[in-house]
Amino acid sequence: MKINGKYELSREVELKLRNTVLKGIGAVVVIFALIIVSAFISQSKTGDTIATILDMIYMLLLLATIQTYSRATAQIRMEHARQAHKLHQYEQVIAALKPFVGRQSRFDIKGEAHYLLAYAAKQRKEDELLAYCKTFLVRFRKGEWAKKATRL
Repeated sequence: MKINGKYELSREVELKLRNTVLKGIGAVVVIFALIIVSAFISQSKTGDTIATILDMIYMLLLLATIQTYSRATAQIRMEHARQAHKLHQYEQVIAALKPFVGRQSRFDIKGEAHYLLAYAAKQRKEDELLAYCKTFLVRFRKGEWAKKATRL
């Protein structure tokens, strides 16, 4: 999908996102280090029940950490988009919510992000983006935001 304008986040939001991502990377590195240290300390053989359980716990911890920081970045983007929408700063809404189109739509369970993006796209005359968001909402999100999108 083509977006005509160039939309960039404000410096303040970029820094918030960068800090959150760096914290997430730091947490993942610590968990990896914990896994490596644990492997050297235990020097357990393959098939050892305790080592297998610990490995599973570490992997679950790793996945939970990645998910937590992914959600945190999505939340920062949503908060910024809501605020920008209230202030009629539609360029910032689009900049904040562009990543929700595609893979990160899983963080937009109710459809609010796609609705705000569609509304901003309409204001900025981004017709392809508007059409995509409306179609997404009608097909995949049933509820308040999908109903509102049909009125755009």
